[in-house]
Amino acid sequence: MKVRSIFIPVFLSLIAILFYSCEDSSVSNNSNATVSGTVRGSLNYPLSNVTISTQGKSTLTAVNGKFSISNISLPCDLFVSDTLHKYQILYKNVNSSSDLTIGLPVNLNDGLVTYSLVVNLPPSTPPHVGKVFFMDDESNIMGVQDASNTTSINVNAPANVPMKGKVYVITYTRNPAMHITNFNYFATKSDVTLVPGTNNGITFGQSELMPVTEDTVNYIVTLPSGSLGGYYAYMLNFYNKRMSYYSNYLALETFQMPSGNTPLLIPNNLPIDFTPILFSYSSGAFGNANQIYALPKTGTNVPVNLSSVPTVLSPQDYALNVDVNTTFSFQKQPISNVITYTVSDSASGQKYALCTTDNSITLSQMSQMLSLSPSKLYSYDINQVGVNITTVGDLLANARTPASFSGTPPSRYFSTKP
Repeated sequence: MKVRSIFIPVFLSLIAILFYSCEDSSVSNNSNATVSGTVRGSLNYPLSNVTISTQGKSTLTAVNGKFSISNISLPCDLFVSDTLHKYQILYKNVNSSSDLTIGLPVNLNDGLVTYSLVVNLPPSTPPHVGKVFFMDDESNIMGVQDASNTTSINVNAPANVPMKGKVYVITYTRNPAMHITNFNYFATKSDVTLVPGTNNGITFGQSELMPVTEDTVNYIVTLPSGSLGGYYAYMLNFYNKRMSYYSNYLALETFQMPSGNTPLLIPNNLPIDFTPILFSYSSGAFGNANQIYALPKTGTNVPVNLSSVPTVLSPQDYALNVDVNTTFSFQKQPISNVITYTVSDSASGQKYALCTTDNSITLSQMSQMLSLSPSKLYSYDINQVGVNITTVGDLLANARTPASFSGTPPSRYFSTKP
């Protein structure tokens, strides 16, 4: 199966909010901070000309998606507006100042160029099943192809993004049921530069192929209470600290994972950032739960407790002609303190989001941001984001394993009273 970078976007749609800066001097721990970071769209590609505002100051992101605003008091409210793609979001009480990553669900279809690369393995190497892929310096996995002695991969990327990074090869064998029975070789080649419009090529020598050792790890999987089932996939993941909302992964084996004892063959001598992970999807009466779990490379009867879906408190069903005091809320699960409220304007296509540690918000508060119009139809989602994330700043600075909860699909709808 050919798999490129996947996003498990927790922020699938966004809420427009007029920016209000932090005014509580008692909680300000730095009155001369510089708030900086990068705004990214799909595949983690940087987004330019996105407006970042806080405490009466604004700036536009550069070509590389970076922004910086000086002389800011922390914590602060950070308002992000991408008018080109109609996405806006307000991050409440951001307590981290530097190297933040802001992800917007923007697909970049224009301005892409193709980088071609031919990867040659030693002729004496057995033609094992495997994967060959390129990973740029931002740790985006791309151009994944099935391994052979000569493998051609194509990487599509914006023309303004330098294509420098590493090429990886991993080979293994499978049984007739398509489960991996043993791993064979792992190899990496650094400082690879791809030039568009030319035939780039590299060759691995036999000495560069590292034998892979593995262990069979038994996992005890517990499905959440009230779950209607789920789909789970085993994969190997390159963790990147700067991927707040997106997780690149390489799926070597996918299957329907039952509850109870599940054995997996795990390579255990690969680089530390080559980590086995488990993606879970669970559905229930009140919503869906998506999570990524980092799995240990060794162990016996390792517990994997999948989180339960949240309980949406208000509104539980479609809410037509609601007033501005309607409360949107849900019961938090023991996974993080950070949630987002998302509203989509069905008429304009505009999407807005509020990211906060609060677990409820009213349309009266939203109306300050959205200028809600009578007889318009809106949809909303409530998402809990980030594993072990306690503040919005944690989410922007350190989140690695996103989790999300949302209302029962399709999105719940509401309209405002005339």
